[in-house]
Amino acid sequence: MEQDNNIEELALRAEQYAQTSIELAKLKILDRTGDVVSTFTAKGVSAVVLLMGTFLISMGAALYIGKLLGESFFGFLIVGGAYILVGVILMFSLEGAIKKSILKSLLPELLK
Repeated sequence: MEQDNNIEELALRAEQYAQTSIELAKLKILDRTGDVVSTFTAKGVSAVVLLMGTFLISMGAALYIGKLLGESFFGFLIVGGAYILVGVILMFSLEGAIKKSILKSLLPELLK
């Protein structure tokens, strides 16, 4: 009889352990998801602010260059060409580095 009670108690504890383990796994997933989302949100906001600043500086530079050359569209052509040149250089020189940088910032958040 005592052995039956021990078996029932053992089964009850095993069930409680399984439920606790499932709850813990859910909480860990929720924590990691929150970390990843908050990281992406912070970096996204920073990227938007940086892009807005770059856009405004580019507009000012294009208007100024256009004023110096007598036609505003020349300024926009020069600034646009400069961005294309920088983009092509970055595309060929930093292709692997950008991928590694993204992985380095993302993986620690996922593997906590």
